[in-house]
Amino acid sequence: MGIEEKRKFIINILFYAIIAGIALLAVRYVYPLISPFLLGFFIAFILRRPIAFLTEKLKIRRGIVAVVFTALIYATVGTLIVLLGIRIVLSLKDVFWELPNVYRSEVEPLLRGVLAWLDDTAIQLDPSLHSALSDSITQIIDAIGNLVSSLSLRVVSTATEYLSSVTGTVVRVVLTVVASFFFAADYPRVINAMVRVLPKKAVSLLMDVKHYLSGTLFRILRSYFFIMCITYVEVCIGLAILGIKRFWLFAIFIALLDVLPVLGTGTVLIPWAVILFAKGRIGIAVGMLVLYAAVFVIRQAIEPRIVGQQVGLHPIVILVSMFAGVQIFGGLGIFGLPVLVALLYHLYTEGKLPWKPKEKLS
Repeated sequence: MGIEEKRKFIINILFYAIIAGIALLAVRYVYPLISPFLLGFFIAFILRRPIAFLTEKLKIRRGIVAVVFTALIYATVGTLIVLLGIRIVLSLKDVFWELPNVYRSEVEPLLRGVLAWLDDTAIQLDPSLHSALSDSITQIIDAIGNLVSSLSLRVVSTATEYLSSVTGTVVRVVLTVVASFFFAADYPRVINAMVRVLPKKAVSLLMDVKHYLSGTLFRILRSYFFIMCITYVEVCIGLAILGIKRFWLFAIFIALLDVLPVLGTGTVLIPWAVILFAKGRIGIAVGMLVLYAAVFVIRQAIEPRIVGQQVGLHPIVILVSMFAGVQIFGGLGIFGLPVLVALLYHLYTEGKLPWKPKEKLS
């Protein structure tokens, strides 16, 4: 490699590093400002075909069909989310309110029995330790009881404060809903305006991105559905072995949570194990933790490979993208960054980026 080629290589590296830095800053700071409108456009993009079909069949203006159909979708999804959310919040609230009672009725007698045995053993070994050990036992039990009570109250109060401070989220949701109505009603006009304003190369690039993402998102959804089915089977087998009634129903709920960002099987299995420990059902509680560990390990092992096969990237690349996505963008980054990396790789191999490969990669 000559001096001129090295200089061009270094300039290219610096150029793309600057572009990547600007893109990262834009995503971190500009995206939150325009995210409701982008999400509204994405919703309109998803609903465009059903709206066009209904417009053609019913012979009604697109605007009316778009507003009614979008409103029905929001009403249906919103009702399901609200009902599910209320059920989950009330269940968790009842659980945390009951923690002090469970401690007093189940855990404290067990602790007193164990500590009494230690006290008797200490008396036999050294009677002078009896007084000090008795005081220590009383202090330990009181401290644990106060901790459980304060934890219960803190969790309930924190949840209440969080629910009362969602003004920003409500504003974003309202903006997203309003924007989706406008985009859905005038989707063809919006697309035609973008085509007229943007350069031909940019339009060609956007169309290529649209076609690629349409297929890629479907493949990713299919891969995560497959992962969800594997999780369902694992949890079904584990809960059935532990003798849990209606294990299949719990398995469905846990498998759905496992697909969601940030949440997962631990959202259910770990608190469940803690409650079982508190009730003295040690064997089943340990089984719950073993089940959680098995599901977690298997998920981490198969997810990069399955998703990587669907998007055409090596599992290591998917694993790094998922980790970086979580660190940079939070929970949604675990899905978003691998898709972005796959898109950039596709555009690179197709020669759609300025930095073109010398030959198409297989």
